[in-house]
Amino acid sequence: MLRIEIIRESSIYVKCGMLILFIGGLMHVVGMSAPYWVVVSGQGAEAHIGLWVSCLPGFGCVSNDSDLGWLSGCKFLEMASLLILFGVMGLLVLYRIRNLRLFIILSFIGSIVSEVFIILGVIVFVAESPFGGSLNWAFALEIIAAIGLVPAKLCAIVVKPERSVYKVNSRSSEYMKYIIAGILTLRMVSGVPERVSMSFPEATTAMLLITMAPKIIMNT
Repeated sequence: MLRIEIIRESSIYVKCGMLILFIGGLMHVVGMSAPYWVVVSGQGAEAHIGLWVSCLPGFGCVSNDSDLGWLSGCKFLEMASLLILFGVMGLLVLYRIRNLRLFIILSFIGSIVSEVFIILGVIVFVAESPFGGSLNWAFALEIIAAIGLVPAKLCAIVVKPERSVYKVNSRSSEYMKYIIAGILTLRMVSGVPERVSMSFPEATTAMLLITMAPKIIMNT
C-alpha cells in the first residue's frame, strides 16, 4: 500500500477565535457607546457620563467637550481598537478561505494591539477624568472586552496542522499517487483549506495525469 500524506489545517480553533472576537467586539461597541462610564450624584440628581455624551435625567443628553485633549485621546484609542478588531476578524475570514498561516500571525498581532488600545483608553479616562463619581457598567464592559481577547489569542497560538493519510493499492500506486495528489492540489488552488506535501514537479505531473486518469485506471 502507498501512503499519501495530506496536511489539513485545524479549523475548530479558528472558529472559536472568531466567535470570541465577535462577542468581545460587541461588548466593546456597547461599552464604548454607552453614557455609563461614570455616574455622578449630587443635589438629588444623577448624571451619567460616557466618552461621547453626558446625560442628566430631565434635561436630556449633551455632547462632551471635544476640546478636552485627554477625552479625544480616549475616543481615538477606543475607536482604533474597534477598527483593528474588525481587521482581525477579516484576517480570520481570509485564513478560512486561503489557509495562509500569515493571516493567523497578523490576526494574533492585531488582537494584541487592539487589547492594548482598549486598556490604554480606560487608563487615560481614569487618570485624567475630572468628573469624579463612581465607575459604572459601561466602563466595566470595556475591561471585560479587553480580557475577553486573551482566549482569542490563545486560539490563534494553538492552530496546528492536522495530518491525514490516504492509502492507495500498490497495483496502481505510482499513477494513483499523482492523480489523487493532483485532485487535492486542484482543491487547494480553488480555495479548499488543504495542502499537499509534494514537490512542484510532482504537482505538475499530477495535474497532467488527472486528464489521463480514466485510461490509466483501465490499463492497470
